[in-house]
This record gives sequence, structure tokens and C-alpha cells, in this order.
Amino acid sequence: MFDPQSNSLVGIADLITQDEVIEVKNIQNWKHAVGQIFAYWYYLSLNSNLENKNLIPRVHLFGGNGIDDDRVKLCQALMEKIFEPYTDSILVTYAEESDWEEDEV
Repeated sequence: MFDPQSNSLVGIADLITQDEVIEVKNIQNWKHAVGQIFAYWYYLSLNSNLENKNLIPRVHLFGGNGIDDDRVKLCQALMEKIFEPYTDSILVTYAEESDWEEDEV
């Protein structure tokens, strides 16, 4: 339904699915991800050409010290605060380095 990257007035989202608009960032740049995902989500929510205006904003982080890294928790808290007036459906996900490494045989 959507291109993997969606070029819009506010920039290029990393990924837009039928249900989510997703920004992928190294955990060192989590603050950038929060601002970018809000701009993409807000713009796409107002765009009358989209079939699904209820996209879930999602930040996907990698790098850092694991899921318990304080930056993941801070990103989650800030996302909840920023999106609170608009939606309670937000996601912050994290990938461990081992999540994408192939098992050695």
C-alpha cells in the first residue's frame, strides 16, 4: 500500500506500513527520532489522501546498552507526553545487535 520510504512535505519517513509510521535511529540520535516521528505522523494524519489516518507512531532504536538503556525509557516517556493529546497508541521498540546477526553454524 505504501512505499518503504514516503517522501512528504516534512521529509522522508523510514517506513510506512498500513498501521504504522516508523523512524529507525541509532540510540545516540533518539531525540531526533522523536521530533521526526511527530512531524511525519502529524502530517500523514492530516493528509486526506491516506486510507488509514490512524497510523501508530513508532520509533525503533538500535545500539546502546540494551532494552534497559535509560535512553530507551526516556524516549518512551517523551513520546507518551508529546503524543498524549492526540493518541495513546505509540510504540518505542529496540533491537539488540544479536537480533540481526546470523547464527554461526
